[in-house]
Amino acid sequence: MIHQEQLRFNKKIKFNFKGGDLTSDAGLLLIQEFMHHMKFPELLKQYFYLETDQAIRTHTNHDLCLQQIYQTIAGYHCADDADELRVDPLLTTLLDKPSLASQPTLSRFTHRLTKETSKQFELINQKLLSQFYQVETPHHFIFDVDSTHFQTYGHQYGKAFNAHYQAQGFHPLMVFDGMTGDCLKVELRAGNVYTSRNIVSFIGPLLSHYQKRFPSSYRIVRGDSGFAHKELYKLCETLNTNYVIRLKANATLYRLAKEVMDVFLEECSLQYSQQFYGEFEYQAKSWDRPRRVIVQVRRKAGELIPDYLFLVTNMETRPEMVISLYAKRGTMENYIKECKNGFRMDKVSHQHWMTNVNRIQLMVLAYNLINGFRRLTLPHEFSKMQIETLRIKLIKIAAKRVKQSRRIMFKLCSHHPYKEVFHHCLKTIQAIQLE
Repeated sequence: MIHQEQLRFNKKIKFNFKGGDLTSDAGLLLIQEFMHHMKFPELLKQYFYLETDQAIRTHTNHDLCLQQIYQTIAGYHCADDADELRVDPLLTTLLDKPSLASQPTLSRFTHRLTKETSKQFELINQKLLSQFYQVETPHHFIFDVDSTHFQTYGHQYGKAFNAHYQAQGFHPLMVFDGMTGDCLKVELRAGNVYTSRNIVSFIGPLLSHYQKRFPSSYRIVRGDSGFAHKELYKLCETLNTNYVIRLKANATLYRLAKEVMDVFLEECSLQYSQQFYGEFEYQAKSWDRPRRVIVQVRRKAGELIPDYLFLVTNMETRPEMVISLYAKRGTMENYIKECKNGFRMDKVSHQHWMTNVNRIQLMVLAYNLINGFRRLTLPHEFSKMQIETLRIKLIKIAAKRVKQSRRIMFKLCSHHPYKEVFHHCLKTIQAIQLE
């Protein structure tokens, strides 16, 4: 006998959890179609290899990677969710198997990952972005580099106190494309390292790759004062890449700015908010030569002391244009929040360092798959939506699986309010042609 629950507000209504072969994530069909056209499963099989006794395993390493990515995209971030999803009709169909891997199986898989596999995931991410570039050829790249805070749990290797965040945790380094929001690279670091620690070795290979791949593109590195590092300037100049990086104010910069801006400040009225721009040559003691510095002076209405903003750059455009370009760097904070809140990239709760490193790389792949899907297939009014909104509108769709002799039919909710968007995405995806 099927157990049923009765509702007190209306005794005619009863319910149970025996509705049949149902799924609540039918929108993953779109994601799988997009991954297929982007040749992501082929990239995984070609570049990901883990030396284990895979021949005797029920679940291959590639399937375990895909399962984790699907679960992340659908919003199942808890490891125990894998046990509840083992016989989900949609996920089992996507992976073409009678049941999915359990939580212990996924945990054992992540513990087997190594430093070499993390490099493989980075390469797969690079290849995936190259597939996106075939659909939309970019002409500008803005390398937004920043660090952030990842919370730790218990006695984890690398856990340390960070004075800036006033918290214990990790201090990873991240770089995004400011034009598209793609996550280009992430490196997990101990919590007490300085912001620009290993910045040259981190971003150098990335800049070299884009210089060779897109030699005629316009490339800019953008960062806050934590990345005011002489070796980073040299790297950008060597690789024919522009940079706009904030400088920490000091007495010399104030003096040089005052010489340039005195005339404007004398004419500034205290009744109105005003801002002025200037530039001068500046050479810090550690620099090998002088470099161009842009200064913005802002005085709010009724205030005597103005605010100064200093940027070092090798760009030749007007100062106000450089300031405007740097001001748009704030969008990177949104990308970082999306990675943390939408994909739980900061949930690095494993005791082993390399397990956390590889988990982050898998989350980067999930993030970029959704970001590419959002950018390349969605209508314009949907293309800026965060993953949580996309889950509600396009992924969390109820559907029933009906098995027939020659095919499998998924019957999606007939009252879904975004059916037209779903069909639009499907047509756009199937029109994609890659080499």
